[in-house]
Amino acid sequence: GQSFAEYDIVRDKPVVVDTPAMRSALDRDRSKCFFVGRRGTGKTAITFQIVKNIPKTLLLLPQLFSPVEKYFSAEDTKDVHQRPFKTLVTSFKRALIDEVIASWVKRGLTSLDRRIVSPLTRERNAIEDFDFDLRLMHFAEEGFDALRNAQDKEWHRHINRTKELIEHVDENMQDSWETTVVLDRIDESWDGSDSSVVLVMALMHACVELTATSRAIRPLIFLRENVVERVRELDREFARLETFVVALDWTRELLLEMIERRLNLPLIAKYQLHGPTWDAYFEQPASGQSSQSLVFDYCQNRPRDVLIYCKYAIESAQRKVHQRILIEDLQEARRVFSDNRLKELADEYADNYPQLQLVLSRFYGLGRQFTIKGIEDLIRKLLVDSEVKQHCAKWIYKYTQTDLFIKLFYSIGFLGIKIKDSSSLFRSSGPQTVGLPTLGVDTLIEIHPTYIEALSLQNSIVNSLAKVDLRATGLIEE
Repeated sequence: GQSFAEYDIVRDKPVVVDTPAMRSALDRDRSKCFFVGRRGTGKTAITFQIVKNIPKTLLLLPQLFSPVEKYFSAEDTKDVHQRPFKTLVTSFKRALIDEVIASWVKRGLTSLDRRIVSPLTRERNAIEDFDFDLRLMHFAEEGFDALRNAQDKEWHRHINRTKELIEHVDENMQDSWETTVVLDRIDESWDGSDSSVVLVMALMHACVELTATSRAIRPLIFLRENVVERVRELDREFARLETFVVALDWTRELLLEMIERRLNLPLIAKYQLHGPTWDAYFEQPASGQSSQSLVFDYCQNRPRDVLIYCKYAIESAQRKVHQRILIEDLQEARRVFSDNRLKELADEYADNYPQLQLVLSRFYGLGRQFTIKGIEDLIRKLLVDSEVKQHCAKWIYKYTQTDLFIKLFYSIGFLGIKIKDSSSLFRSSGPQTVGLPTLGVDTLIEIHPTYIEALSLQNSIVNSLAKVDLRATGLIEE
């Protein structure tokens, strides 16, 4: 199969893994409406299951987020209690409820007969003439025009129109009409600016309000973790949103089941799950690290990572005409997988930390582990690096303190913490609910195994970089 759910030809087959996030999305739990995870954690895969299993589901992929920014400035809308932000929230709520009404009309559940005077007939033009994106732009323009021209009565009518519409719909709908509205791939239609973050913030507040006040609509938003982190930074009322969040966390057992279901798919007589299927396809070494450990300890806990790594290993086995995936195939797949994941990490957080790849590349040829002093030396050298100063000045100076620097790279999954004789701790793939472990003088900072080959890291501990020049390529020195 494909590691991207939207292109996966087997997604309609029995390869779906029942994760906690999947169950929360499918059981119509109205206490959760934000599904947050990093790239490749299965957000889009869940949306396909919702559409498949829940009747009356609408899947929206917003395309015009950025053009809405021309109606407001980020500074004016950062305060969630002021009228500019309320205008945005109201525009989202009205656009969403109109989308639900349009779906009811299409199914023949209700009509927009002009002979019957009601809030629905007054809304007829917006429902029939626009799709979700154009409707949102129309309402935002209408509300902000009233604000700019100091037309307080018009602005008040604009706000009340949405409230009146929602109340009318709730009074006249039947329970079976409840519609689930799924919004996905929002990050594909924004430019990463503060205004774009404010738009996502307004959408999130609109969904929380609709979840609490309307029986007609159950909105679900699937968001990348770095987008939510930007919202967290700007929104002083983020606590209102946090209790509605579901983390897309994966365990090793769930990842194993996902791979085994795909391996079993073409077989008539299928192997058992939770081990036997894996053992039938992958070589088990007589001694040393098992093939499962070679895969799952090397990848981060994300289904896309595991799928891509296994895909490279299978391709290696096919080229060499192996009857099973051998340990040498897993080893050979590491370099191309590591290069792929390092670039992916920089791309994923490009909106939060522009030119992050420059800083990541400066670890090239160094050790896999650092002492606290080694990290301090690294920070000092980064701050005098001309390229880093030129391209990363927007964010790098906020993280010059050792603990903040470590916390940043721990939060994106690049660094882990090793305390004394314990195993290294890397953060999970869900939203950042667990803080950085306590750092002490005997703490070691370890780079995640995924990036060892891409950065040509040595199996050593870095305690000092006083006589080392940072670079992105070249000969490896001691």
